[in-house]
Amino acid sequence: MSIAIENWLKKVQTITIIGAGTMGHGFAHVFSLGGYDVMLSDIDEKVLEKAKARITASLDTFVENGLTTVKVKQEAISRIKTTTDRFAAVRKAQFVLEAAPEILSLKQK
Repeated sequence: MSIAIENWLKKVQTITIIGAGTMGHGFAHVFSLGGYDVMLSDIDEKVLEKAKARITASLDTFVENGLTTVKVKQEAISRIKTTTDRFAAVRKAQFVLEAAPEILSLKQK
């Protein structure tokens, strides 16, 4: 990785993930543990609720197995916000990751 990219990555604080399904919620989980503020976006509020529940369950497993602490878990969860408003999702993002289903018309939106 180039020094320029490494320096840019150090400045990134806010990440938007478009798509909260299997991959999207996993990305949100990892980035939040890494200390990033995450905006998780999806077109369906129920998918967002399920994503937050899955992230919480996964972090609970981390705590139970001594891989992290309750404090780190709570901090990670607090860094994840959700929205169905795709414009609000990207407004303050410094990095956007698309994880929408492989449906061309959806990706084009």
